[in-house]
Amino acid sequence: MANAGLTVAVTGPTGDIGLAALRAFDGSPMVGKVIGMARRPFDPAEHGLSEKVVYQRGDVLDRPRGARGAGVHAGFVGTAAGAA
Repeated sequence: MANAGLTVAVTGPTGDIGLAALRAFDGSPMVGKVIGMARRPFDPAEHGLSEKVVYQRGDVLDRPRGARGAGVHAGFVGTAAGAA
């Protein structure tokens, strides 16, 4: 695992947007560590992510342990256009 670079926390890593964010940060040479925060268990290796991506149980209200970089909240509820 890389020790240098930005540490990024992503909430909602089990969804499509969150997983895409994890993959993008995992592939970035500027990012040294990615913390995927989810309420349910999540194994980064099962999604082909490197060792710099780690799982931490929590949600958007929790502060990631050891994070001093950027945060991305990828979990949200959306509605279809025209929905009541």
